Amino acid sequence: MYMARQRDSLKVQARNFFGLKSIRSWTNYELLKDAGFGVEQIWDNLIEAYQDARDGSARRIQEAFRNRPLRPVDVVRGVSRHGDVFTDYLFDITETEDDKIVQEVRRALRSVPHGDSGNYFSIVAFDDEGRVFSTEYWGTKKDAYNAFTKQLQDFLIKYEQSAVINDIAVKIITPNSRNGAGGRSHIQASKVWKIISPNAKKNCAYKAVTLCLQKDSHQVFLDDPKKLTTVSNILKNRVKPEHSQYSNDEDLQLIANYKKVPIVLYDNVFEHIQTFEPVGEVGKPPNKRLARDALELQIRANHYHAMLRRTQINEPFVAPESDSIPTENVPIKSKDNLAEYDDKIVAWDLECTGNGTEGGVHKCYSMGIAWRNGGYESFWGLDAIKRGLDFIYENREMFHQHTFYAHNGGGYDMPFMFREGLLEDDRFRVDYCVEQDSKYIHVKVFVGDCVITFRDSLRLLPGSLDKLCKEFNVTHQKLTGEVDHDKITIDNWSSVPNLDKYLENDCKGLLEVMECFSKEVFNATAQDEFRSKEHFVKQLFEQAYGCEFVKKRPKFLGGLELDGYSEELQIAFEYQGEQHYNYVPFFHKTISAFEKLKADDEKKKALCAEHGVRLFRIPCWIKWGELPSYITERLGKDVATVVFNKGGKVGINMTSCFTGASLSKKSFFAGYYKADRFPVYTLNPETDKFIRDFYRGGRVEIFHQGRVPANKLYYYDFTSLYPWAGTKPLPYGKPVWVEKVDIENFFGFVSVLVKSRQDAKKPLHGLYEDGKFVFRHYVDYTPMTLFSEELKLGIESGMYDYKVQGGYKFESAPWMKKFFTDAFNKKAEAKKSGKPALEQTYKIIANSGYGFWGLRILLRDCIKIQEAEKTSIYPYLEANKFMNYNEIGEYSIMRVLEDLPVKDFNVGVASAISSYSRCRLWSLIKDIESKGRRVYMCDTDSVITDIKLNDFPDLMEEYMWDGCGDDLGSLKNEADDHLKKKGKMSPQEIDKVREAEGGMIAFDECILGGCKFYALRKAGCKEDIAKCKGFKKSKGEDLTFEDFEDMAGGSIKEQKQVQFLCPKRNHVSANEKFAMRTPYVTKKFKF
Repeated sequence: MYMARQRDSLKVQARNFFGLKSIRSWTNYELLKDAGFGVEQIWDNLIEAYQDARDGSARRIQEAFRNRPLRPVDVVRGVSRHGDVFTDYLFDITETEDDKIVQEVRRALRSVPHGDSGNYFSIVAFDDEGRVFSTEYWGTKKDAYNAFTKQLQDFLIKYEQSAVINDIAVKIITPNSRNGAGGRSHIQASKVWKIISPNAKKNCAYKAVTLCLQKDSHQVFLDDPKKLTTVSNILKNRVKPEHSQYSNDEDLQLIANYKKVPIVLYDNVFEHIQTFEPVGEVGKPPNKRLARDALELQIRANHYHAMLRRTQINEPFVAPESDSIPTENVPIKSKDNLAEYDDKIVAWDLECTGNGTEGGVHKCYSMGIAWRNGGYESFWGLDAIKRGLDFIYENREMFHQHTFYAHNGGGYDMPFMFREGLLEDDRFRVDYCVEQDSKYIHVKVFVGDCVITFRDSLRLLPGSLDKLCKEFNVTHQKLTGEVDHDKITIDNWSSVPNLDKYLENDCKGLLEVMECFSKEVFNATAQDEFRSKEHFVKQLFEQAYGCEFVKKRPKFLGGLELDGYSEELQIAFEYQGEQHYNYVPFFHKTISAFEKLKADDEKKKALCAEHGVRLFRIPCWIKWGELPSYITERLGKDVATVVFNKGGKVGINMTSCFTGASLSKKSFFAGYYKADRFPVYTLNPETDKFIRDFYRGGRVEIFHQGRVPANKLYYYDFTSLYPWAGTKPLPYGKPVWVEKVDIENFFGFVSVLVKSRQDAKKPLHGLYEDGKFVFRHYVDYTPMTLFSEELKLGIESGMYDYKVQGGYKFESAPWMKKFFTDAFNKKAEAKKSGKPALEQTYKIIANSGYGFWGLRILLRDCIKIQEAEKTSIYPYLEANKFMNYNEIGEYSIMRVLEDLPVKDFNVGVASAISSYSRCRLWSLIKDIESKGRRVYMCDTDSVITDIKLNDFPDLMEEYMWDGCGDDLGSLKNEADDHLKKKGKMSPQEIDKVREAEGGMIAFDECILGGCKFYALRKAGCKEDIAKCKGFKKSKGEDLTFEDFEDMAGGSIKEQKQVQFLCPKRNHVSANEKFAMRTPYVTKKFKF
């Protein structure tokens, strides 16, 4: 009965929905009747059609509801001094599930106006702690949406369970239409001007003006940099600027007045900024004697460039091959990074708190400065930074050319310095800034007519200041524990006892650490000031004739150079290296370049003779000891008894190094790089990408989770595995593409297809998948690029089928072996001698000696601080490299994607060292398993296993040949160090334990929770090894073995952590400019 009534109701609803008087008026009635359908069957069809239409209408209504525009929770607008409008639409999507985020972004974009056709759009995602990712700026909302969708997918895959997005912002930039379409591109401008960047750290404005004034003969000045320096210095001395260390608009006005010529200044996109008319000439009738074309200059990144109109210098434009991106592999030249010792070091520190402040934003209440010979000053109060800057300015001559170090200054102290004075104090001029991962590692500042540099000591010396002070055994130790920063508020700091002494010890302790480290760095890299045959020849000539011989390019040589020349005596010498006699690829790119050098040598000889200059050519094959007698015979003057003067000592200065990697890099190039024998090339983009796409780090895996089912476990660690790998044959020379690779006679990087065979061994080759470096077996042929020596090991293992394709072939030799072995051995000697500063120096040199080769330079997320009037955002916008913008004082702060200006790197070297290291670790795992034993975990250079290595002489000979792990690359047993450090045992007591356990000490228990997440216990030892990435150790809050037992049983370990946060978005935020907070977050750790 109920079903019948429901059917009758549906008939009425269907008839009304379609507007039918009866079933017979339905358009399909006759068709269905002719097909043999009865009346009730036709009613069934009508009801079904009605239900489909009704459901479709409901879906459309629901879809329309879901796709309605999402209302922003806030809209923030700002205008730059250039008239560009910045608008941020903020949206709350806290309750949105991951699979609905894209739909919510689409709704958000619907509420954002399209605006003008010249608008640029970006989408930013935020979690609880701030920005998690953002797109570049795009010309349409659709492009920004597509870019966001891709980045969201990568983000969700990478972070899986921990991925959180609570808010999004749609950011719009509306460029000022009066500024044009972003000015000219560099290529467009180069068609009009020849743009020349003077090679000058200072005086660039005067050199640029000199080139403009001498436009007809500018090439002569470019060929003779010393001449350009001399003439520009004369101009500067006559102009008499207020500041000698840098140039500004006042200098350009003074030059215009002195030369009585207008100067036109352009910005980085060649838009006109200002014209400097000579004062006193405005309004006067034209004077033919003074009539000159205006000088044109460009300022880019605080550096002046000369702009010479091509029509005036008669130099047509020649288009670069590919937008100035190098297409060739270019040899890296030798570098002389050595200089006299620099002892101009200052240490400084700030004390700040967020307790009791509005919004928890940290405020500074004290600043301390320590310098040489016991100098120290401190400043207290909420204006401490301002008074500290007053002190620096008043003593600017004393601090001239000093380097100011703060420990973690780049990440913490410098944002305060920017926010509370440096960018808004016209006595200080920020000239150059290097930012790395939100840390300001180098900030050059002009103080009146003097210059100081801010650096971050933490980037050179990793580790806490407390630890460094103890290791270096300095006089002023950090007073850890005497001040509880959690109890300091913005209101009570003045009543906290010992706070003044705490700050003083921090500053003086850091100064003593840096002075000690600086001396060791210099001594470790010191060389004689004069150390080449050319130097010796110069000294012999000067002794013979009693006058100076200078390296010079005389006018009559038309740009050619003499190694030594006495204009008074009209005598010159040339020391001719091997490249003058033989074709050396490092010096000559082509045979024709070698032939040109020989022709130039003959031209030089002829021109010297023509102008009455006696030229002596000294060949390179004359040995050191034979040079005095050889020169005596050639000159007819007795210098046979002259002893070579080596001069003073020069070395690498700590103050010239931004980071530990730069110290290692400078050390290598200063003392070990043999450019003539083993030239390393900077790879072109194609070759770099081929290798870099498969360049990976260490292997980190666990092969068992939970309590390990064994009662004797060994934790072995390779001693300096990566430096050991650096002693192996490494790629050098110019890479050559090879289509058909004979792998037995090939060294380099190969494109291969890899397929696994059935095998129980651990995989050798890894792939980067879903944000992780994983090692698995490959069911299907999988493409990858492999280092040839890893491929050879894979072939030898029999684990894989390969389809070998083309590859880049290099020369090979162990050209870094001496560098790594010297650093390792000298570190060991320093440790044995009780010299911690020297030990630390060599540790940094050795451990950082591979990473700098793999530097990624493309599209780095960076902050640029420049004068706002002389910079433009448009090149970055149009290249999709712009991220954010703000202005503080006279400065613009841009967050952009930019390539690093570094050329001396080669990812092939880093990739080879990394591959060697993984292969060594894999070989150890394979050999352990071949003995029927198990490996439970591996971590880059270590394993936890159940094998007692000395039970197998062949493995001892291969991996622990010295029996203790002291040698470079040898395995050591971590249990020995554990008993020494945590067990507080003497060497004799450790020997007894070792003897009792059969020559190899074992741990008794192990629990593995994940990668870099494990605990080891040794019976009789009071402390256990407990490692957990992300867990912060502190007094009374260390992880224990019992914690791991609980987590193995399913419990969760929580820790409340304080985090110092000044995200990059705060650096470019109008409201949050450089705001620093320390929120407490609860982190959870579980298996």
